[in-house]
Amino acid sequence: LRVGQVLRLEAPSPVGADDSPSERHADAESEYIVHQVAPGDTLYSIAREYNVGVNNISKANQMDSLEISPGQELKIPQYGK
Repeated sequence: LRVGQVLRLEAPSPVGADDSPSERHADAESEYIVHQVAPGDTLYSIAREYNVGVNNISKANQMDSLEISPGQELKIPQYGK
């Protein structure tokens, strides 16, 4: 976070809602959700929305840095679901 940065807070949409930018997928190892990054999203805010650690998202997407961009699709691991 930076001084003066504006944060957008909103309640998470239920998974599977028609207007949700996320989709459910299953692979051989685990189940995950694909989240399309919206303007103002941060990796931390996305992790909180899905109750997943930032490191888990980073590893699932083989990220070299924690920077994300609007329109980017991120796999969100959903362990045990």
